[in-house]
Amino acid sequence: MQAERIRIHSTDNRATLNVEAADIKAKDVLVQAGNANVQGKVTASTHCQHNHYTADKNVKVEEYRSGKNEKYQATKIQADNLVVDVDNRLNVSGADIQAKQASIIGGQTHFGTQITTNESNARKHQSKGLWFREETDKTKAQTVHRTTVTADKLNVVATKGQVTGNAVKLAGQDAFVYGDKGVALKGVTQTTQAEATSKFKK
Repeated sequence: MQAERIRIHSTDNRATLNVEAADIKAKDVLVQAGNANVQGKVTASTHCQHNHYTADKNVKVEEYRSGKNEKYQATKIQADNLVVDVDNRLNVSGADIQAKQASIIGGQTHFGTQITTNESNARKHQSKGLWFREETDKTKAQTVHRTTVTADKLNVVATKGQVTGNAVKLAGQDAFVYGDKGVALKGVTQTTQAEATSKFKK
């Protein structure tokens, strides 16, 4: 979405405006709503493969592989002047925001993350008579997609509650962050898990 001026407005103050995986470029961007979620989109794909065959020395082999891959598309906003004005709950998760001047105002203002997970599973079973050998490998890796807000002049305000953030990056030459009930920012941990097992009988 590209224009000189872009206005995104919800007429129902009780409803929630959802902006997902949007690419917005304009000189002036105005977002107004009672509640708003600005976030990216996670898409998942899975694969599965199962093979049986006979190897050397008449060894029977069964192989199984499966996995899940997730891809992330962030909401991106580029503007000279950006105003986000939300009366109640404002949630910005995994977004990339760049502006010369940015005012991000909510009743409660939260900067969150979105997580993608990649998983792989493999099992190989070999057997001949009473002999067998089975090996398994499992991996699970998470990637945290954080919110980044960069502006020459940046104002972040929560008019009724807190400004909260998980792994958020707020960068500005002139930055002001205020929450009526305080500011609470913290980091987020990425995790990677791996497990391998081997069983056999002679």
